[in-house]
Amino acid sequence: MRAARSPGSWLTVTVAVTIAVTVAVVAAGCGLSADPGLSADLQVAGAQFTAGAPPAAELDGPSVRDLQLADPHIPAGAHDRPLLGQLDPAATAVLLRLDGDRGYWIVTAGVPATEAPTLPTFDVRLAFSRDLATGPRTLLAQAVDARGHLGAPSTLALDIAGPSLPTGALVLHLAWQGSADLDLRLVDPAGNEISAHHPDGRFDVDSNAGCSFDGRDQENIVFTDTPPSGHYVARVDAFSLCGAAFADWQLTLLRDGAVVATATGEATDADTRGPHDKGAGRTALELDVP
Repeated sequence: MRAARSPGSWLTVTVAVTIAVTVAVVAAGCGLSADPGLSADLQVAGAQFTAGAPPAAELDGPSVRDLQLADPHIPAGAHDRPLLGQLDPAATAVLLRLDGDRGYWIVTAGVPATEAPTLPTFDVRLAFSRDLATGPRTLLAQAVDARGHLGAPSTLALDIAGPSLPTGALVLHLAWQGSADLDLRLVDPAGNEISAHHPDGRFDVDSNAGCSFDGRDQENIVFTDTPPSGHYVARVDAFSLCGAAFADWQLTLLRDGAVVATATGEATDADTRGPHDKGAGRTALELDVP
């Protein structure tokens, strides 16, 4: 499991101080907190979460000049979706939220692009909860200035679909509830173990590695072509509960897109003890491929 600053110029020190002051002002204006927002519908990598409704927009607040999301059709559980934008020259940050969510995210503005040298920018990656209900949702973005004043929101209409599962001849899909670091492992007929440590081209993403939460809470092993014949053993390894008391999980087996078996379980503190190398974890499913 994936568990001295060099001497700089006066300019480097000035930039660092400016960023620190900007974050402090935004924090004062928007009420930032230590809440990590793990149960929010929207997750924004590298941003600061605050529970509750944002402050009211000001008439003299800055605006969002440009807002770009490549695909507004979002499967529940989607992650790593890039959101780009440009802000008024006076803006120092941008506030992002989904309508109806339990809070919002603050992102400090980045440097302007070459083609628009007066407009601060932002470039973030979004993740969406697996528990999102299907249907329309609205993504809102509001520019924030150094006084903590918010401008009117710019919006993007989203279409939330059901969770998207990988496709292939044989798919093992592990999903869990709660902020934990669980690992999917599969032993093939030759005795090789496929996992985050030994992906073999079939393992997708080591979700929540080292309790660095990514909003996915799922891992997949996919055989795009017919898998080798023989006996397979699938296991769930609780690397860490990341402070939670337990984590409920479900393992789904699909053959050519059809669900053929499921298994459920609850990972507790006892499951996190011991080594987490080859052979670790609780047996969840066994299958024979002719």
